[in-house]
Amino acid sequence: MKPFQQGQLDGLCGFYSIINALRLINGGITEDKCYEHTEDWLLALEKKRGKLAKVVATGLYLNDMIYVLTMASERYDFRRSRPYYKQSKVDLDAFWTNMQDFFSSGNHRAIIIGYYSNLWDDDGHWSVVRKVTDKSIQLFDSYGNMYIRRSSCTTNIDEHGKRTVICPAQTIFLMKNGKQQA
Repeated sequence: MKPFQQGQLDGLCGFYSIINALRLINGGITEDKCYEHTEDWLLALEKKRGKLAKVVATGLYLNDMIYVLTMASERYDFRRSRPYYKQSKVDLDAFWTNMQDFFSSGNHRAIIIGYYSNLWDDDGHWSVVRKVTDKSIQLFDSYGNMYIRRSSCTTNIDEHGKRTVICPAQTIFLMKNGKQQA
């Protein structure tokens, strides 16, 4: 199974990260279902935020991600948690270990992360973590990113010399309910 790519559905990495995470934790969702979900969720966001063009142009903010995940939880059997909700300073080592522990605690899990890279001129990117090793985060990404090296990461936006800033407060842990979870 390969991740859907941006532009294939709607061009919004937030939507893709939600859909791709759901595909990982639920064993795959058909492309037709993804089109249906994207339409439903975009229309709901249009009612919430205003003009659809603005939603598409600006992408999804964290509160939009939570809103869409709440709608998705009505159709799919999963739980979400935000272990770093409202935490401004999180140590990279503790964050990394927590992600590894989360994946080692059971199957049918994914993590949605928000991160910034000085390689881009944009405002950031949403992606799906499918595995965490001691040296890298393996992604299931809509933009084609395969991994993020730990050596290039920080959780501190003020740290100089690092290419990737991961935002723990914008991290959402997802796991399928049921027997598959530990």
